Amino acid sequence: MPEDIHKLVRRLELVPHPEGGWYRETLRSAYCTTIMYLLPAGQFSEWHRVRDADEVWHHYAGDHLALHTIDEQGRHERIVLGDDVHHAIVPASRWQAAVPIGDDWCLVGCTVAPPFEFARFEIADRATLAAAFPEHERLVARFSRGTPQSG
Repeated sequence: MPEDIHKLVRRLELVPHPEGGWYRETLRSAYCTTIMYLLPAGQFSEWHRVRDADEVWHHYAGDHLALHTIDEQGRHERIVLGDDVHHAIVPASRWQAAVPIGDDWCLVGCTVAPPFEFARFEIADRATLAAAFPEHERLVARFSRGTPQSG
């Protein structure tokens, strides 16, 4: 990882996130949680979902971010967060993955309501997700590491 990214991670007091990238929780209330989330170029947020909560992604700084979602019917959507679009909503249980568009990094925030709990967070198993949505097999492979994890 480039030195400027190391400095940013230290300055923002971020830690590795299980889905990829770096994060820090910035708010936990009875109603929601928020995190600051950094994705360096060349890294991605692996396919995951929050089973019981909606998530709002907010673009803060750096490169644009491509946010991919797949709903239960297999519909894929690609939303680019950046200059013109500053936030996107991902409904509960919708599969999502993200990647920076550029050569540096992307800093975003995520707000989850009701509050996020790792016990209700799931990283997709590549084979299972590809079998559920064979029309998106290449997209699933692109944003997965192949190792299932869940809280």
